[in-house]
Formats: sequence, structure tokens, C-alpha cells
Amino acid sequence: MVELKSNELINIRQLQEKFGGCSKTSIFRWKRNGVIPRSIKIGIKNYWHESEIDAYIDSLNPSRPKGFVKGLMEKDRLRKENEATNNS
Repeated sequence: MVELKSNELINIRQLQEKFGGCSKTSIFRWKRNGVIPRSIKIGIKNYWHESEIDAYIDSLNPSRPKGFVKGLMEKDRLRKENEATNNS
């Protein structure tokens, strides 16, 4: 279980900064596919618990500043391959 440091919520732009400036499209694809922690919807906007995102990034153990984005992309690619194999 993840120990939460705070209940601070971050918006999509702040999340993009944490993920090295990746696109909103990538974030929503990762969200839809369950690659990143779930968001909280308030009105029409999505927010994430900063502590959950930080714990997730730490779990990827990046070797360089943008290494975790490659880790997310690899995780997404493996999930797609697994789905294709299961659907065959």
C-alpha cells in the first residue's frame, strides 16, 4: 500500500510537468489504460493526488530525468501486446 504524504491535488498541466512535458493525449491514454494512478474528477476537470503520482514515478526508478516517460511508454506497449495476444 502507498503511504500518502499529502492530499494535495495537481491538475493536468502540473502532471505534464512531472512527466517531463509529455502531451495531454499521452496522459489521458495512460489514464484510460490504467498505466498511471486514477484521477479525481471535479466538475469537468481531472486532478491527481500528488503523493500517488510521486510514489508512482519513484516506483519506475528512472535512470535519467525523462527516463520514467520511456518507462510509461514501455508499460503501455507491453499492455497492448498482452491484449493482442489474449484476443488471438
